[in-house]
Amino acid sequence: MIIVKFLCISKSNQVKINLFSHSYTNHETVLAMKTQILRKCATTCLIILFTGLAGNLTAEGWYNSIWTYRNSHVINSAMNAGTNYSVEIDVNFGSGTNSGANVYCNGNCNANFGDIRFTASDGTTLLSYWLKGYTSSANAVFWVKIAGDLSTTSQTIYMYYGNSLATTTSDPNQAFIFYSNGTTTAGWTLSGTVGTDGNELYANEHATGGANYMCRDLSGAYGTNTLTTFNVLTDNGNLGNFFFLCNASGAGQMYRLDSRGSGNYSGFATTTSWNAWSNPSGGTYSTYGTWYRFGIAITSTSSATLYYDNTTSQDPYAGTTLGTYSITNSGTWIGLNGDMLGNGSLQTRWDNIITRRYVNPEPAHSTWGVTEIIIGNNTLDFANGTHGSLCGSADEDNVLVLTAPAGTVFVCVNFSSFGNPPGSCPDFTIGSCHASTSQSFAESQMLGENEVIFWATTSTFGDPCTGSPKWLDIIATYAQPVCQGTLPATITGSLPTGGNGSYTYLWESSTTGYSGGFSAAPGTN
Repeated sequence: MIIVKFLCISKSNQVKINLFSHSYTNHETVLAMKTQILRKCATTCLIILFTGLAGNLTAEGWYNSIWTYRNSHVINSAMNAGTNYSVEIDVNFGSGTNSGANVYCNGNCNANFGDIRFTASDGTTLLSYWLKGYTSSANAVFWVKIAGDLSTTSQTIYMYYGNSLATTTSDPNQAFIFYSNGTTTAGWTLSGTVGTDGNELYANEHATGGANYMCRDLSGAYGTNTLTTFNVLTDNGNLGNFFFLCNASGAGQMYRLDSRGSGNYSGFATTTSWNAWSNPSGGTYSTYGTWYRFGIAITSTSSATLYYDNTTSQDPYAGTTLGTYSITNSGTWIGLNGDMLGNGSLQTRWDNIITRRYVNPEPAHSTWGVTEIIIGNNTLDFANGTHGSLCGSADEDNVLVLTAPAGTVFVCVNFSSFGNPPGSCPDFTIGSCHASTSQSFAESQMLGENEVIFWATTSTFGDPCTGSPKWLDIIATYAQPVCQGTLPATITGSLPTGGNGSYTYLWESSTTGYSGGFSAAPGTN
């Protein structure tokens, strides 16, 4: 139900008037018209307020009206999980019952899942995610970084979909503490015969002693309560070492893959530098030319659990336990090291190195909310005299001036976007780049004013897409004020669209204020 409320109020001869046109969407429960003091006249004027529910209205904001569907989901808390914990979400194209990590689009998302977005509990703050992979029109696997603190409080997130023009914004470098798919050595310090073939990182054995290695500092969130997983393979008779929690010189510990057999184990050992280490005293035997997935869960400052699977899976999950070992947290460096001795031609390869927050047990998936469908905008117009709308555009770092006709003021901002809004007036739409402050800032400057000057700059609106061209598009409605004694106009408008329910209206009025005192308005309701 939409509740339309009328309020008559006069204070110190300064008269507040209604904004004559307003659009509502399904993500608003209270749509209170903004009011402005426009002119002095010892009379009262009319304010229109909207409240209530229409279709699937909710209290949280809606990320972007171009996305027409969303589902809420609760992730349960877990001790020491902290902030920025990455969880798996499995999105299915068809129909089914949402449960655990699985959610169903019922055919309303794109076949390539490029329109999937995730937000925090406010419904608007985007969360970083990685689209690990998908099968068209079937299913997709996402890893989503939950920004809120999961240590003691369960977190609600929203999954948005239903935008046929959207393309994925997947970024594993933002979804995890660290990610490398082996395609580049950027960020690594290189020594000797190491590099990438465009698919995996590699380090050769060394023919004359020492080691070939690459290393890097994962300063920041890397350390206790993290899990590092990676795929690793060696040539026949070769070995490779993955250093972790080392200092800048390589002192710390390592996890070795060894395919030489006869007492040469894959397992845990300590290190004293990038060129010196001990050998694992136990562990398991590995086969050359075979991909394994290793896992290193750092459970405290002095303990780590190692995992070992014969698989090519790139999922950052702990696998089969190899053992728990005492460690020294010497720093935040990792390293990839080749063998010390050999003919120099054998290689070890690493791929899909992922570090994320990790506790055991992990935060569990809880409930999914009902599918929410955005309600299309409707309008309500109550305007006397001169009224209409203006469009304006300005490229970044330029000025936009909008001037309403004499005797009128701006009463509604129909559209405002600083970014890359496509289309032309009056058919602007929100683009892939959009400053979230666009609407609120425009309203704060325009409502009640006859003329407004905007600087289309990032200092005004923020920078929604660094390095990309941006511009400002605005549509605003102007009208004459309405005071007591003025002949009222006929209220006109349009019905809402979308949603999954019928729409009814209840008219209420108050003479005491917008926060209370409302009752059913006289006349036909």
